Amino acid sequence: SGNMAAARHRRKLLAYHDYRVWWEEHQEGAFPAILMVVPSQSRAVAMNRLVMELASAARTEPLPVLVTTHEALRSAGPAGAKWWDAARQEVINPFKFNPKPMKGVTPWK
Repeated sequence: SGNMAAARHRRKLLAYHDYRVWWEEHQEGAFPAILMVVPSQSRAVAMNRLVMELASAARTEPLPVLVTTHEALRSAGPAGAKWWDAARQEVINPFKFNPKPMKGVTPWK
């Protein structure tokens, strides 16, 4: 709803940093993306800044946080909305389906 205070966002992202450390020690595969829906573009910029600040302070790679706005979801839906990838510092569409199989991967039958 966009009413979470900045300090609470900070605590939450710090907890995700701790969880990622546990994940890398106990799980196979990449740490899952964290999806954030914010009320405005300015809040998206603030979340990006926070993700980068925490990564710098922890001396780790940024968390895989994907940010979009309420308006983008309303107008385009989750699969059509543009999402800001804080780790890569670029706009992506994480839900874009690529029908071409990857090398070494066989399709379901």
